[in-house]
Amino acid sequence: MEKVQFQLEATLPELKDLYDKGLFSKHEIDQITKRRTAYETSLIRGQTRKDDFFKYAEYEINLERLRKIRWKKLKYHVNPPPPSASTYSLPRRALYILKRATAKFPGDVAVWLAYVEFAANQGMTKVVAKGLNSALQHHALSPTIYLLLSYHHLHPGAPLPRAADAASASASSAASSSSGESFALEGTGPARTTLLLGLRVLPASHELWTEYIKLELGWVEALRRRWAVLGIAGGTGANGGEGADEGNGRGQGQGTADELVGEGSFGPEGEDARRQILRGELVVHALGGALEKVGDGTDGVAFRQQLLRVFHVYPSPLRARALDVVYDDLERLAAGPGRPAAMARLELLTRKLYDRPYDPQVKDEGGVVLEGLEYVDEIGRIAREIRKTKGDEAWGEVVGDWLVERIMETGDRPELRELFVATLKAVVKSSGYPPRLCLAHLALAPTPALARSYAQRYPADAPLQLAYLRAARDDGSVPARELAAICESAVRGVTRDHLPEPARREVEAVWLAWAECAATAGADADAWKPVLRASMTTGAAIPSVHALLLARFFAAELARGQAVAAALRSVTATYRPTSRFFADAFDALDAEARAEGAGATDKDAAAFYTAWRGVTKDAADKVDAALRYARWLCARRKGYEAGKVVDVVRAEAGDERERLEVGWREIMDDTAAGDKDMGSENEEAEDADEDDSDESEGGDESEDEGGEEAESADDDGDLQMF
Repeated sequence: MEKVQFQLEATLPELKDLYDKGLFSKHEIDQITKRRTAYETSLIRGQTRKDDFFKYAEYEINLERLRKIRWKKLKYHVNPPPPSASTYSLPRRALYILKRATAKFPGDVAVWLAYVEFAANQGMTKVVAKGLNSALQHHALSPTIYLLLSYHHLHPGAPLPRAADAASASASSAASSSSGESFALEGTGPARTTLLLGLRVLPASHELWTEYIKLELGWVEALRRRWAVLGIAGGTGANGGEGADEGNGRGQGQGTADELVGEGSFGPEGEDARRQILRGELVVHALGGALEKVGDGTDGVAFRQQLLRVFHVYPSPLRARALDVVYDDLERLAAGPGRPAAMARLELLTRKLYDRPYDPQVKDEGGVVLEGLEYVDEIGRIAREIRKTKGDEAWGEVVGDWLVERIMETGDRPELRELFVATLKAVVKSSGYPPRLCLAHLALAPTPALARSYAQRYPADAPLQLAYLRAARDDGSVPARELAAICESAVRGVTRDHLPEPARREVEAVWLAWAECAATAGADADAWKPVLRASMTTGAAIPSVHALLLARFFAAELARGQAVAAALRSVTATYRPTSRFFADAFDALDAEARAEGAGATDKDAAAFYTAWRGVTKDAADKVDAALRYARWLCARRKGYEAGKVVDVVRAEAGDERERLEVGWREIMDDTAAGDKDMGSENEEAEDADEDDSDESEGGDESEDEGGEEAESADDDGDLQMF
């Protein structure tokens, strides 16, 4: 406690000053001291959590907000007194708490980010720079720290962006003349050094390469605009004058007389270097290094796509040259095999949809730039090229995904939708009917014939079989017997041993679709027999299938009006239920008990729990059953019976006893909270009734007073009553 006492004694001058200025009362000062004592005590316990530091810092920040509000309320801002002990003490204390958190948890990036973000919001530029450099020493492999440090160099004094948006907060504002953020051109050097240091450690980082390229683009654009103001050649004109024309590769001739003002100001060598800068040699060099380090795989093509999206909206005359560099590299990749080549070919095929020459008067938002007839003509050309191209499965999946996206975007234009769907059908055929592409086509055109053809090609593909079952069921023309045969064939084809979790879920969905068809076909238990018997044999490869279907059957029996005891007997006598069935079916029992006029009683629940315990052998399953039943009892205000259930299982829990105790405490806490909420609702209802009665009494009194006044006024002749 000596550490706590030391920290609290350090706050005495500030507390005294807050009291002397009338910002906080003596009682509030005492409460602040108590809260700080509790927080400081939590920071010295054996297992300190970072949330303890965050809560403490948040409390100090809220205190500062309250102090500022009262400062204005007392008119101190009109004639401010000289700075005193409490003027900046609360923000400094919050910063001190966060700094202690970084010392306690130096390996947690979130703690460092909270520290530097708060310092940036308070305008502490030196603290931000020092904090980010210290964070780099502990997290040299975190791209976020490099990005934030470079942003701080370019925007000194500005609040840092959130960590999730750090990759998008770059030097792009350097090239945006309308940007309201402060941009320090002299900070370009330190920012470039920071990013290059990060790229030395993380040579394949997409975020760092993207920000470095944007930094070079922004620096060139800032220089071009500065030289334009100074009247130096290459710095004027809509496209950056001579240098920009060369950079765009458009060769529009020599500069005008106005553009040649300042020619030779940098000397022969300096003038050549200046022209190379304006032509974008630095940007091209950065792009070449990025494309080489990132690689040519799928991630590499995704990085190139990201660069294209950046250049499409970046306000710089070097846009055309930067795009040409990326497209030239994509042409190299398009000649290879596999998915990366398919992605590159698609980008080259659709480039006219997204490319627009740079115009300083137009702010580009990205996306498709063509409109009207030009857009329709270009889409027709792309569709024809796709139909003519004979690709492999990778090409079909890449183009198919792009076509599906376009179909989703053209819902209000049926002609384009039909064109895209027809093109997708041709792609499915030309690429060898890949399952994922077949499923996408089937989702857009769910006909039974098409679903049957795809399902017959891939009898072991669960998503395609499920789509076929749903299409046949929704069509309505398939007889019930034939539909049952289709379902049985589908589940036999997709059910296998040793499936991963996602594939097992897909197989369970196929079985449930058969169960839905059985429930629709008949209203009695006989319709379920083929499904449940098959789940005991074919479905034995996936044990959860049988329990899941039995739970659905039990819920269907209850919904059909069957008594709980009778439904439970029909399950236990024939289908060998497991503990998993009882866990899934208990939800149906609970819903039945909550339903109006339902037949699930306490006796039914007790019988259900007894049957559950009868098939449970594992201690974990016994604990689950006891907790579920105990919560059911507590919800009906039978806490004593619930306690007896837990006591019985406590002796059988073994290693699961701790989980039992934790679950039982949660049940009791939830029950107490529910009783408290119910009590408050009852009190509010009683208060509302009292208010209504008071209003009615007050209304009667006002009516009586109004009647007396009217009678007196009528007697005096001042008011005529008609």
